[in-house]
Amino acid sequence: FVSPWAIQLSFPAWFLHSTSPPIFLPLPQNEMQKLSPGVDVKSIPPTGPAPIVLSLQDWIKVTPSWERLTAAIEADTEVRDRLGWVREMYAFSLALVETGIKVELRTEGQSPFIAHLPGQAGLGEAHAFHYTLCTIYKTMDGGDAWGFDKRFYTEPQHALELTRIPPMPEFEAGKYKFVEGPPVTLEKHNAIKQMIDQINKGMDLAVPLPEAAKARAF
Repeated sequence: FVSPWAIQLSFPAWFLHSTSPPIFLPLPQNEMQKLSPGVDVKSIPPTGPAPIVLSLQDWIKVTPSWERLTAAIEADTEVRDRLGWVREMYAFSLALVETGIKVELRTEGQSPFIAHLPGQAGLGEAHAFHYTLCTIYKTMDGGDAWGFDKRFYTEPQHALELTRIPPMPEFEAGKYKFVEGPPVTLEKHNAIKQMIDQINKGMDLAVPLPEAAKARAF
């Protein structure tokens, strides 16, 4: 006997829309109404398709609307440009409303999904680190000390030849600050090290791509 799924969980994405300080990012209401006339824009959750947990039945229910709305956005240059790189996420959020699927949003520190570094000081309730935000160390006088950012690894060869992230410096109180300005604390340093060690471990375990496959890749 398997109990039916009782809860739908998601993570609020502030870059979609937010009314919580210090960030105010208004929802593109005109575009939402154009895509789904009569929709209650206040009910559109600031989420997207990942990370999210839904039952199989809910995925089957929401996917056709998600696909249709995504196609409608891509077909409308004005809407596509207005929604930008998160347009598919908006399509998913709007599809949730159209299909009547409600999700419980768990914020940083409470989410079972992901923890953002260096915004958070550790995993908290989450099971994984989200490495979208940069973790770049500067010395207090502004010199380069160490850094990891996914934007450092955007060339095709990075997908073909995995490159270990350089080792972090040892923590020294008052020596380093993040590129945005705040000082590096021991708690955040240890959390970042945990993430970097896990990423490097995964790359060490990865099976090298055969040369023939590399030749066909690009």
